[in-house]
Amino acid sequence: MGFSVDKESDFESMEGSNLRGSFCRDTKQALEFLSWTTSVILLEVPCTVRFKSLKTLCVDRVRYADEESFVRLISSSPVLENLIVQSCRDDNVDTFTINVPSLLRNQMEWLGISYLCKTSVSNLRLYGNSFFSSGFAEYPIRSVFFQLVCLEFCGICEDWSKELVHVLQHSPILQILKLDRIQDAGEKVCWIEPSCAPECLLYNLKTFEWTDYDGTKFQKEVAIYILKNARRLVTATVCPFSKASLGKQQIFDELEFATRGSRACELTIAL
Repeated sequence: MGFSVDKESDFESMEGSNLRGSFCRDTKQALEFLSWTTSVILLEVPCTVRFKSLKTLCVDRVRYADEESFVRLISSSPVLENLIVQSCRDDNVDTFTINVPSLLRNQMEWLGISYLCKTSVSNLRLYGNSFFSSGFAEYPIRSVFFQLVCLEFCGICEDWSKELVHVLQHSPILQILKLDRIQDAGEKVCWIEPSCAPECLLYNLKTFEWTDYDGTKFQKEVAIYILKNARRLVTATVCPFSKASLGKQQIFDELEFATRGSRACELTIAL
């Protein structure tokens, strides 16, 4: 059973923006999919709410009454397997805390983040955007991704490399890194190496994949940096973009002859 809210009027049967009333009495036991798509409400989640069967939760630009409302929302779903969140630019929540044991075995997607979450999930698909960096440094996030093992990062803004470095610096046990949908920075952004290599590159990263690799100067510098500093890397796979200006052999040569931190690493240029 599924339920979707995509406009403010849909909350009338739920007593405004509160999760109670007939909706919760009649559906919360059997609900497996729940989606909110609205940016005009303040969602208040009572302590009594519990979705025993909910497996997929999507919240798109929802503003919460307070930090505890978000915590109660996901904590009320003991079998939650998929969590997709798109935060608001003017969100009034500083830190999103996520500690749902069922998510440890599954995947969380975080889109359009202005404030990062403290989370215990081990698999994360992260969509960076143009207002990420401005809000990132204001919050204590050293333990944000302390259990993250697999990261799929999609850079959809020109400054994506800074976002990626931020996440790597706070993911000490990361073992799998996948880059996808990376926007070309062009001539506007220069790659600046971090003063210290992220701990995950030095000690834990084993698998590196880059899909739709363009082979531009900027992307090449990022790829070479990862290959140079990932001392425990076992496999590196690059899938060139179909319309990339460089040929497959040239891409291979540029990366193959670059300094590599792991002698055991095998580089593959996939079709």
